Amino acid sequence: MKKFGALFAAAVLAFSLHATPAWADQPLDTIQITGTASRTVDPDMATVNFAFEKQGATLEEVREAGAQASQKFIHTMLAQGVARDDIATISYNVAPRYEYQKNGTQKLAGYQVYGAWEVKEKNLDQLGTLIDKGLESANRLNGVRFGLQNEDLIKRQLLGEAVENARYTAQTVANAGGRGLGVLRQASIPSSSVVAAQPVLLARMNKMAAEDEATPTQLAPKALTVSVRVDTLFALTLE
Repeated sequence: MKKFGALFAAAVLAFSLHATPAWADQPLDTIQITGTASRTVDPDMATVNFAFEKQGATLEEVREAGAQASQKFIHTMLAQGVARDDIATISYNVAPRYEYQKNGTQKLAGYQVYGAWEVKEKNLDQLGTLIDKGLESANRLNGVRFGLQNEDLIKRQLLGEAVENARYTAQTVANAGGRGLGVLRQASIPSSSVVAAQPVLLARMNKMAAEDEATPTQLAPKALTVSVRVDTLFALTLE
């Protein structure tokens, strides 16, 4: 009977050493808390994606068309006050264009060039004008994305708030259990996000304008929500 009791005690000890591996590398007197923080702010910049497509009979024809379109687009953006560093080519492709025949074969029909540009506009009051001017040299608008020029600063501020929120929760739990809260032992940042606002197109006609005058593009962005999350590990004290 004593031998059985000794074997049972040894089995329990072995189980306690190997069970719950997720906690095995953590100090016993700690508390794990996830802290979050968020802030809603108005966007102060926009990233606009323009594109153009040209077709021609020969490779040289479409190459020249693409070069002229690119040059015109850059000059147009610079004339709108956009910094050169805020204009970037994100795609440029020249390829043959084929037509399918009735017998199932392909026939070379010419060539086409496709170019896509990303432009950052840091003055939202000029965004509508930028779009209208850009479409004079580009023939496609692939999207508008609103953002924040100081996004990193806001996230750093929110990280401090998230840690303080985690500390407050940990302090409450520790006090409820008759313990005190010690130092922050570990912290990790698994995620942060900015919920992008979708622009609302305002198609307002100016009744006082002449009939042949184009209606300017107007966009009304919604507010952005910046969120951060911090996983923390606090020490517990006996106080």
